[in-house]
Amino acid sequence: MPHQLSRCSIYCALSAPRFNRNVRMPEFGSSSPKVDATRAGLKFGLMKNTFLAISSAGPNRDFSKGTREQPRWDEHAAFIDQLVDAGFILMGGPLVDEGGSLLIVNAKDENEVREKLKNDPWAEHGILKLESVKRWEIFIDNRK
Repeated sequence: MPHQLSRCSIYCALSAPRFNRNVRMPEFGSSSPKVDATRAGLKFGLMKNTFLAISSAGPNRDFSKGTREQPRWDEHAAFIDQLVDAGFILMGGPLVDEGGSLLIVNAKDENEVREKLKNDPWAEHGILKLESVKRWEIFIDNRK
């Protein structure tokens, strides 16, 4: 396995510029001005980075219930909606088999991600636990 991983890493490193040049992002003016400003990195007056925020189930996650049946669902959903409206969360959702979540966010740095997500009612009440924040460079995006 280490040999395969090494070969993959070399291939990805060598081919990355090709993928990066061919990424097709939507044209400006093709969506709302709010979305265009976020895509341009201008929403807050400076360029942002993309991060993956990975959370696991916290100690108070009830595995006998679905995601929307967890305690404080309404507060959590309202909090997430605010972050989406602000252009911070680009995409996200639950990790179905694990009870955690994955968010793709737009932020200046890892600290901004952690500071914003610590105020999630589910984080405050132990339903989700932020495990890692990783900076992510998008090479391929096939969304239309």
